[in-house]
Amino acid sequence: MPSRLSVWLALLALLALPGTLPAQLASQTALVGTISDSNGGVLPGAQVVATNLGTKDTFEATTNAEGYYNIPFVRPGRYDVTVTLSGFQTFKATGVDIATNQVVRVNGVLTAGGITGPNVKQVRRVHEAWRAMVERAPQAQYTNVPGSGHQMPIEVPEVVSSAIDGILHTVEQERIR
Repeated sequence: MPSRLSVWLALLALLALPGTLPAQLASQTALVGTISDSNGGVLPGAQVVATNLGTKDTFEATTNAEGYYNIPFVRPGRYDVTVTLSGFQTFKATGVDIATNQVVRVNGVLTAGGITGPNVKQVRRVHEAWRAMVERAPQAQYTNVPGSGHQMPIEVPEVVSSAIDGILHTVEQERIR
């Protein structure tokens, strides 16, 4: 005949079992994928953010050297998955359904061109405003260059104008790439 202790231990084990099964199932739920560029090259360092549309919870990962990401333990629900990487346009997959005990793969392809920086039109406006201001102002010259010990004429408006020309050229070259 089984002892009372054995019966109690058996009952406790049975009571504990149902609570562990959902936890084991939930631990198998994940969002995975590979992020690449439009030429098929993998992209390490891309930021992946999955947002649960119902709860607004966010889960984040960064792609590894092979462009792979893994977001384990996501809650079941519907998600938007956003991928960002400097120099590329943002990728977004919407309405991704994830069920319990399911590993869902969302691969992303990023297109080059998400360059953030000065807009060519903005730089042109600054350049035009500077030129207009220079034309109205007297041509000031500095003859003493601080720290150099030299007397040298420098036309400040021309130096700044040349710098803006250089910025414009650089921005236009980046746009062409």
